[in-house]
Amino acid sequence: MSFQQPATPLLATSGLPYTSPGHPHNSSFSPAEGDAQPVQAASLGSASGSDSSLDRQIRTNIQTIRSNLLAIEENLGNLNRRFVSRRIVESLHDRLRETYDIVLSTERLFKDWQAEQQGQSIDVLERQRRRFLYEKLSAHFQEE
Repeated sequence: MSFQQPATPLLATSGLPYTSPGHPHNSSFSPAEGDAQPVQAASLGSASGSDSSLDRQIRTNIQTIRSNLLAIEENLGNLNRRFVSRRIVESLHDRLRETYDIVLSTERLFKDWQAEQQGQSIDVLERQRRRFLYEKLSAHFQEE
């Protein structure tokens, strides 16, 4: 997990689950009503419908990590402009802890998925497709 900017810029859109001061539905750390949860879900879309539940959970975790880090970054930027309350610090701490737990969970999912793949007898083409998908998701995870 890295707190550096990704190689391709992520755009802050109205789909972000958190708002900043001065914007409608101002709520520093709670989801805004009607906002979409997945951020850039299309970039992690699958090529076929035969993906495992581990694959789907990894995708969901990567999207959650991405949205959490964007929200944390946005709120840290806002800290320079206003008084830092205890509630804000606790919210940031909770968000960081949640993100860390998701990272650990995702690492376990990758290990489980790899073990599952090794235990299955499938044709060469399907094995290559799954290995490519694993490597692609792993790269996205490392980027976050």
